[in-house]
Amino acid sequence: MIAPIIIFAFNRPQHLRKTLEALQRNSLAAQSDLIIYCDGPRSEAEGKLTEETRRVARQAIGFQSIDVVTSENNQGLGGSIIRGVTEVVAAFDRAVVLEDDLITAPFFLEYMNTALDIYADNPRVASVHGYLFPHSVTCPPETFFLKGTDCLGWGTWKRAWNFFEPDAAKLLRQIGEASSVDDFNAQGCYDFTGLLADVAEKRNSSWAVRWHASAFLHDMCTLYPGRSLVFHAGADGSGTNCGVHTLFDTCLSDTPIVVQPVEVRADPRMAEARRAILLRESGGRLGLLKARIRRRFPLLGAAWHALRGKKRRKLA
Repeated sequence: MIAPIIIFAFNRPQHLRKTLEALQRNSLAAQSDLIIYCDGPRSEAEGKLTEETRRVARQAIGFQSIDVVTSENNQGLGGSIIRGVTEVVAAFDRAVVLEDDLITAPFFLEYMNTALDIYADNPRVASVHGYLFPHSVTCPPETFFLKGTDCLGWGTWKRAWNFFEPDAAKLLRQIGEASSVDDFNAQGCYDFTGLLADVAEKRNSSWAVRWHASAFLHDMCTLYPGRSLVFHAGADGSGTNCGVHTLFDTCLSDTPIVVQPVEVRADPRMAEARRAILLRESGGRLGLLKARIRRRFPLLGAAWHALRGKKRRKLA
């Protein structure tokens, strides 16, 4: 079957337009049902942008069917994704999930649907991912697995999403009880447990770290392509959860990904490459230490940010 596509949008009409234009160029677009979830504004000032985003969503063409689901109140990205994925997989058993700042290659839907068919009944597979992080691995495999999940253009099934646990405190406790903190933190290369703690303590609402932890605890893996079929266009300062950087920039593949069944186990070379990019995102070991200190002593972290802000204003 052809999986329905879910796009989550908020207040970036131009980003959504580019995401839709790229997706329309996929060979399976015309056979795919598209559901666009548009979140509500956080304030009256955002009303114009959220309405323009909804107008772009309603003007979409090139799909088998198009359904625009709007929210009057702001649910936030985490709330929107949890609601939308839960509703769609309950109705269709599977789904392809995108956010409004992801540009796909023309082969994205073919790869996703083929992989969703091949691994549909494999209980060790949590999801299929379309984005591949930058790396320096020579001759990467055509497809490979890594433990856990990811969040930049992915697909899953109801049987896997049923394991999603929204309670971050519960996930954190279970990871500790399983003595899996170091493994979950990518051998100390990223503070995933700190991010989970932020969600548990209402400082963050990341759905992605909860999805990753849920799959990790059940020893489930995600399939990745050996060449990226997704470009993340949201690191331009326009998003709520992402600043300005080029760390995750990668070239879109100009050839299709050949999907064939492979053993469900983490590829050691690609796992090491992922740890390297996670460590870079963390700012190295020193950056990890600073992040942990700020999480451990939030008032100290706030004071440090305020001091840096004063210095910037003086320099300006």
